[in-house]
Amino acid sequence: MFKKEAFANTQIFIALFFLIGIYAPLFIWAIEEDKDKSTTENRTLEQLPEPPSSARELATWPQSFSNYYSDQFGFRDWLSQKFNSTKSLIGDSPSEHVTKGKNGWLFLGSNKIGYSGYDDPIGDARNKNLYSSAELEAFSEYASSLSNWLKTKKVEYIFFIAPNKHTIYPEELPSHFNKVNSISAADQLYDFLGKNSSVRTIDFRSALLQEKEGHDVYYKSDTHWNHYAANLVQFELASYISNLFPGKISPELFDLELKTKSGGDLSKIAGLNVPDDPYPLPIFNSTCAPQKSPQNASQRETHSYLCETEKLKVLVFRDSFFTALEPYFARKFYASTFIWERLDPSTIESLVEKYEPDVIIEEWVERKLPHTPRAGEFLSKELFQNKFLQSNNLIFNSDFRSTTLRNATKIDTGDVSILNIESQNTDPQIIIKNLKFSSDKQHILKVEMLSPENSKLQVFYSLKSNPKHPFTQQQSIIKKVNAGNNTIYVKLPKSDLDHILRIDPTSTIGKISIKSISIKAIN
Repeated sequence: MFKKEAFANTQIFIALFFLIGIYAPLFIWAIEEDKDKSTTENRTLEQLPEPPSSARELATWPQSFSNYYSDQFGFRDWLSQKFNSTKSLIGDSPSEHVTKGKNGWLFLGSNKIGYSGYDDPIGDARNKNLYSSAELEAFSEYASSLSNWLKTKKVEYIFFIAPNKHTIYPEELPSHFNKVNSISAADQLYDFLGKNSSVRTIDFRSALLQEKEGHDVYYKSDTHWNHYAANLVQFELASYISNLFPGKISPELFDLELKTKSGGDLSKIAGLNVPDDPYPLPIFNSTCAPQKSPQNASQRETHSYLCETEKLKVLVFRDSFFTALEPYFARKFYASTFIWERLDPSTIESLVEKYEPDVIIEEWVERKLPHTPRAGEFLSKELFQNKFLQSNNLIFNSDFRSTTLRNATKIDTGDVSILNIESQNTDPQIIIKNLKFSSDKQHILKVEMLSPENSKLQVFYSLKSNPKHPFTQQQSIIKKVNAGNNTIYVKLPKSDLDHILRIDPTSTIGKISIKSISIKAIN
């Protein structure tokens, strides 16, 4: 009898426990206010949908309410945290965007097949994401044209890459993350720019690898470097700038006060409670108190600092990795301006005019590689013009008698040095044959012309690998033509050029005057 009663009581207790477990979240949801954001998942939560006012809204309302309740039921954050902790204990990351490494280290990204989130930093660590030769040349063209143009304005340009945490702490990644190539995209870019341009670059990887022997230079639970790294990097940058501007900046390594920091961006993404990270902070005792403008600007809003005891002005194009560098720069430059975006060549002229910098720094985090920026028409023309003027290797120079006209009529003015034509439709063509391109050199085409209206010029080049179809849209380059006089430079492909070139000088019907067509080989 006693056993039966004990069994019945146990069954009742289990049933009550089950019912409490089922209905407690519903009860807590009913009495608590809805939350805007999940502290565990670091994201905005769904809110109660408005009552449906139409048949269409009625059809979608149940799913909307289900999404809302899934985000707002009682104990959700606590249960999520326990679930994430359990996954972490068995060696699995609670988030597809976070990889659990060794010794408590967390890393951004995933090695799962098909993963492409956050620009695939794990793929970077495995040297999977690399530049092609054409992309490296395009990057060099961008950086060179920018650097050369800035030099004409007496502005120095410096480019550097903030390394992924994976690059500095590869030994803390899971052991099965093998490399698929011997070099990384950062290796490629630094090497190519060093050998093929005069662009000023700084590679901090060796210094950071050496510095980490004394203390952590990145946070275990965060994507970013800490102030041990930031202090070192700002000193190296200031030393480099000091060589460019002797006596104008004083490089200085600052003392750091060690504190702790609870939870970085990676632990928040994964919804994990982790031990506090060491959190070194710089001590600025003998420096100026920089004045910020606008005073309440966020990190992502363009803002400046003024430090009247210093001499130089700097303009920085940055991402989140420059956040730790900003307080040093604010105290080492007379004026420092920070723009949280990629440098846009189309706006650089107005920015230089507005801020009058002595130095422009462009910083990229490594996981953004192998992205290739474009120089843009403004900077490209400056670069190609300089290269064209410096070369004496002329392979064609306005020999209009050897050219063939299509869809256009030549107007005889008695001046054989100018080609005056009248287009019969919107596709006039000038064809040049028997060109002797050098297989190991770059070639630049220069066209001087007078156009009565805005239009476009299109250059079609033939390739030895595609001799039957020399004039395709894929094998063409388009340039803008303005009403009036134009000097247009076109960089032709570096290799595989055949002997035929076609120039469509306008896309309109009417008269046009070609003053010169010349091609040079560039060393």
